[in-house]
Amino acid sequence: MKKTFYISGMTCSACSSHVNKSVSNLAGVISCDVSLLLNQMVVEYEGITDKDIIKCVEASGYKASLTRFEDKKYNRSFDKLIVGIFILVLLMYLSMYEMLNLPIFDILKNPILNVSIQFILTTIIIILFFHFFINGFKRLFKLSPNMDSLIAIGSTASYLYGIYHMILIFISNNNTHLMHNLFFDSAAMILVFTSIGKFLEAKSKKKALKSVEDLVNMVPNTCNVLINEEEKNISINDVKIDDILVGRVGDIIPLDGVVVYGEGSINEATITGEAMSVDKFTGDEVISGTLIIDGMIHYKVTSTKDSSTITQITKRVIEAANSKPKIEKLADKISLYFVPSVILISIITFITWFLITKDIEDSFNYGISVLVISCPCALGLATPVAVMVASGVGAKNNLLFKDSEVLEKLTSINMVLLDKTGTITTGVLEVVDYKTTILDSDFFRILHALESNSTHPIASSIIKYALNFNFEKAMVSDYSNKIGYGISGVIDGVKYYCGNSKYLEILDIVNPYENINGVGLYLFNNKEVLGYVSLKDEVNKNSIEAINSLRKNNIKVMVLTGDTLENANNLLSNINLDGIYASLLPTDKEKIVTKYQDEGYNVMMIGDGINDSIALSKAMVGVAIASGTDVAANSSDLVLAKHNLMDVVNAISLGKMTFKIIKQNLFWALIYNAITIPIAAGVFSFAGIKLTPMIASVCMSLSSLFVVTNALRIQGFRRKEVENMFELKILVPSMMCKHCEARVIDAIKKLSSVKDVKVDLKKKTVLIKSLYELDFCEVESLLKQAGYEAKLGK
Repeated sequence: MKKTFYISGMTCSACSSHVNKSVSNLAGVISCDVSLLLNQMVVEYEGITDKDIIKCVEASGYKASLTRFEDKKYNRSFDKLIVGIFILVLLMYLSMYEMLNLPIFDILKNPILNVSIQFILTTIIIILFFHFFINGFKRLFKLSPNMDSLIAIGSTASYLYGIYHMILIFISNNNTHLMHNLFFDSAAMILVFTSIGKFLEAKSKKKALKSVEDLVNMVPNTCNVLINEEEKNISINDVKIDDILVGRVGDIIPLDGVVVYGEGSINEATITGEAMSVDKFTGDEVISGTLIIDGMIHYKVTSTKDSSTITQITKRVIEAANSKPKIEKLADKISLYFVPSVILISIITFITWFLITKDIEDSFNYGISVLVISCPCALGLATPVAVMVASGVGAKNNLLFKDSEVLEKLTSINMVLLDKTGTITTGVLEVVDYKTTILDSDFFRILHALESNSTHPIASSIIKYALNFNFEKAMVSDYSNKIGYGISGVIDGVKYYCGNSKYLEILDIVNPYENINGVGLYLFNNKEVLGYVSLKDEVNKNSIEAINSLRKNNIKVMVLTGDTLENANNLLSNINLDGIYASLLPTDKEKIVTKYQDEGYNVMMIGDGINDSIALSKAMVGVAIASGTDVAANSSDLVLAKHNLMDVVNAISLGKMTFKIIKQNLFWALIYNAITIPIAAGVFSFAGIKLTPMIASVCMSLSSLFVVTNALRIQGFRRKEVENMFELKILVPSMMCKHCEARVIDAIKKLSSVKDVKVDLKKKTVLIKSLYELDFCEVESLLKQAGYEAKLGK
């Protein structure tokens, strides 16, 4: 038996490893896979019950259920974080106003009142984030400390010693110098800063879970089935194999099947990733999760809901997420030895000095100094602060990281696998050429009129291109759509046709054009061809430069596509690649990722469609294009906010820089402890070198300050710009003088991606160079606000 259990309470990779180990050791368990990302565990077992497994998880200190836990914790965490940050600011002000020479009410300078307020504020923060203490000490007592254990022990040590000195202040009646021995701000700081990192992790995990929900919700819950030649709407759970379903324009096919009647045009981009729709006739297979964009079909069901293609993709996404390489966080590994070692050293220090001096207060000062100076603020902040800074820098540079592990993984990538359509290419068929025997404006007037009635994806590209020509819009009558061939209609009393070469053949019209570069659509009447338009899905200009840059860094680059090898070779012939895999299904892409990872490669997969989601999840690093599907984005580790492959190069550079700084921070935190713990323990007191808890607190703060300051160096990251920029040429007829020129340039440069604007006043043209492909409508809107009308240039 194999079941999925949902786990609550896991906070780091040490937690997931502990749950995995505990359940795997349970008698009757055959296999166990725990996913920290999805907060779930897939267990194969026999001879035991679900309750036995749940009890085992609960005995490990976590909660388990066969149903997903309610997602209320995420919103509560945000509310607590806001309150915690506000209270921490007040606490830091009260504790540091004298050091920073800040203004403060005289009444708050009173030691007893000041320390009392600090105590209350710190206690509130501890209550807000008390889960760290519950989880941390529970893990500590079970001899499996994690990051929470470090936080709990450090915060507790600072808090208790603060209380100790607060009592001394009360007893001594306003002993001001004891104020410097308070460590309430340290206790609160580590809780709040770590909670910020935890919140960001929870946010990323929530998005990751949404990818599975998106896949499930894509397929409708009901469908139209023919029963005794009568159409009825029923649940897809009640559909049986060989039932006949009815599909119309706009319907998503819920189950795999074979067409038995009718004809239709289907967008299969969710499965193949290809922009071109596929025409389906009797006997052709249809795939679940694909969209009917034209026609009407009856198809016989060949799969159940559980065995359908889209369901299998959903399952594989989950399996791939569970089987991702689990890289243990460095701080969690260190905590296994660090926490018990510090406690042991502190106890030994106290006992040793008490035996030597018989002075309990002095001995306690030595012991607590060890705990305070080794308070793991620096160790706890080393990773999250660097990740927070890197995430901010990444966001400014169009890079959205899912978690800290991505930054580490990016440093070791040595193979990149790329989807073709929508990743290397624009993903949209655009008009690249045309020829006609009539006036250009008349040619595109007819095409515009016919295509305005079509729902085919190519239609929008032709309509957009036709708007470059001046013509009065025409009305169409007797419009007709012949699936697999083209469309027709009467304009100004003449019947026109627009379609592929097969349409010409069946109407016995001679084709004067051969060897068209791209997808050719012909415009013709009953006698002759009036011209053609050629459309291609072209390679993004930045893709070539990005691939060259990756290969210069000894990274192999290959393309995985659902398109034919011939089409892929024709399109990518000028790109220096290490290989092309063609005619692939989603599972084929995943197998190729697995193959290379099994051979020892650290693989990055880049894609934009649902068909890429399994491979994205399976790869060491999955990268999605934000302009693609939500499922692809949520199945990935990194999202490119702009369609620019050069950002992959920038992501790798930022990852290397960030992880280098994280290692520096962790090294500093450990060296700092290695040097200062012996001093705090009084090893060098014979030479007059002695640390009081107050000095230990300052040293601890300096350690944290170093870590934060070092992490801020990431803000100096400089992205590599694309040398071959996108160009957009527009006409601005109302430009008259240099003042107009200046206003037009200022308006266009409001777009952050624009790098250069050149104006030709005589020709009334504007050439815009940009890092990314510009939307003409956006440029047009900006110029309109500046008082100028714009048109697309030729």
